[in-house]
Amino acid sequence: MSARTRFLSSLSILFALTACSGLAHAAGAPPTEVGFTLVGVSVLKESGSTHETWLVSAPGGSFLGTLEPGLHATFSLGDRASLEPQLGFTYYRQQGYSTTILNLSMQVNISLQSWTSSTVYLFGRGGVLVTSGGTSATKGVFGGGLGYRAPIRRHAVARWEAYYNRYPASYDSYNPGHTNEFGIRVKLGVLF
Repeated sequence: MSARTRFLSSLSILFALTACSGLAHAAGAPPTEVGFTLVGVSVLKESGSTHETWLVSAPGGSFLGTLEPGLHATFSLGDRASLEPQLGFTYYRQQGYSTTILNLSMQVNISLQSWTSSTVYLFGRGGVLVTSGGTSATKGVFGGGLGYRAPIRRHAVARWEAYYNRYPASYDSYNPGHTNEFGIRVKLGVLF
């Protein structure tokens, strides 16, 4: 399967999940949120290795996310639950070589209080990480964490999340083991 076919297939899955979550949006439920990751810090550790990789992202070259998706839309499933499709895209080119990374994920949020007020929430997520370039691969990613969501006036929200992601083992010699990621991020969103 070519990189273009994998990209289009992954994009189709994200759109289908977004459409389904939009249909599930109940009348009178909290508004839809569209936002981005403002700042993120994570540590990646490969299995069987003492090597750690630190990633720090802020708006700019990493605005759409590298391993972590940078854009999200949150659709309410009632007063305390929501679905959140996420998208990250990176294109990197150096000395004639290029790499493209596409991250498509779906996050499910369950809050302890109403999603319309400040609340703590738990989340789980799953998705795919598609890379093409020198080494092309499609990997699953799954994880979860704890977040805090605070409305800013009536039309915006700020969110803080602490998370864990697991990238299962590859079948190539470059990354034969799984990778664990621990991180924190700050998100901003606009309510519609």
